Amino acid sequence: MTTPLGDFFRQNVWANLRLIDVLAALDTQQLTASAAGTFGSIHATLRHLAANEERYLALLTGEWPDPAWYRGETLPDLATMRAHMEASGNGFIAYTDAYVPGGTAQGEWGGRITTVPTIVVVMQAIYHATEHRTNITTVLAQQGLPTPDLDAWAYNEAQAGRAAK
Repeated sequence: MTTPLGDFFRQNVWANLRLIDVLAALDTQQLTASAAGTFGSIHATLRHLAANEERYLALLTGEWPDPAWYRGETLPDLATMRAHMEASGNGFIAYTDAYVPGGTAQGEWGGRITTVPTIVVVMQAIYHATEHRTNITTVLAQQGLPTPDLDAWAYNEAQAGRAAK
């Protein structure tokens, strides 16, 4: 079933995957670049985004991922992060069919058990992704590299283009 809440996550996964596809053309120096006021390097920001999407989804579903892929000094390659972001994005879309207004989520976060309204987790997942995609496009712009359009207008155009084919 398609729900308005699901539409937010469909746009979110589309934007994440489109960004990763753009980043795949960059070299190591470009991926390790950062800019003042952003989270960190492009690569580290993407790992942070991907890992947190899995954790937000886990708060909603109770199914906690194995953090081995994103922990440690070595950054996962873009293909690995793309696969995880696609899976968590699809997990969010599936979750929206089961979303119950007024529900709560409980899990360990930051070393303590926390209970929050599920809508707060949903909002945080969307806002967090948007913020860090913006961090990454800021670093791209600072390097003079093209930045992809990732907003709802671009998503709408992409969806209309798919429907026309």
